[in-house]
Amino acid sequence: ILIAAAPSGLVKVQYNFSGSITTSTYVYPNVWLKLVRSGSSFSAFLSPDGVTWTSVLANKSLPTIPAAATVGIFECSHNVSKLGTATFDNVSFTPGP
Repeated sequence: ILIAAAPSGLVKVQYNFSGSITTSTYVYPNVWLKLVRSGSSFSAFLSPDGVTWTSVLANKSLPTIPAAATVGIFECSHNVSKLGTATFDNVSFTPGP
């Protein structure tokens, strides 16, 4: 599952390589993204300040993702001739039970 923000103000959530949701409810660069997992259910949230959260994806069941999964953050320019840059701050990970 992926949650991504673009400078255009778009936020995209992709899952299972075949499903996606796109929204445009933030003003770049002030975007906070949160992905929550409970068992095989995933939810994604968007916030302009890290305090007030809006649901982008609610309780999407993805039973094929194993209990032990890899988590990461990345940056991509989507342009093979340009190097992209990003600043990630206030990053946190809370392991489940």
